[in-house]
Amino acid sequence: MADPITIAAVTTAAASLAQGYTSYRAAQAERAQYEEERKTAELAGQQEEVVRRQRLAKALATQNALRAARGLSLTSPQADVIRRTTVREAEHDISAIRLDSRRRQRRFGLGAEQAGINAIGGLVGGVGGAAGNLFSLARARRETGKAP
Repeated sequence: MADPITIAAVTTAAASLAQGYTSYRAAQAERAQYEEERKTAELAGQQEEVVRRQRLAKALATQNALRAARGLSLTSPQADVIRRTTVREAEHDISAIRLDSRRRQRRFGLGAEQAGINAIGGLVGGVGGAAGNLFSLARARRETGKAP
């Protein structure tokens, strides 16, 4: 029968392994959540860009319809200036949408990366703790002259 010190060391080592694995699984779940958020941010940015492009198309169509209804030329210098200004503002908005979407994706991507690092750290910490406990037991046994 094993003595109480050996039982305690093995139990502590097993608990360290279990804690490491639990930490690993929790960090992996956190990583998956960040990845999902990153994908959601990407999709939301794409959708927002589509909506802004649709609003641009509507604005240009409205401008053309108003000019046509008034009997004004669609190719006049004034019409061209208004059209270019409308397009430029929309392009600026779309650039801002893309930039914000990339920023959010990057933030969630970094969170996922860190969670992955934490997962490995938790696992290594658990294995290291278990190994340390077993090493301490072996050293104590060697010092006392008892075989492990």
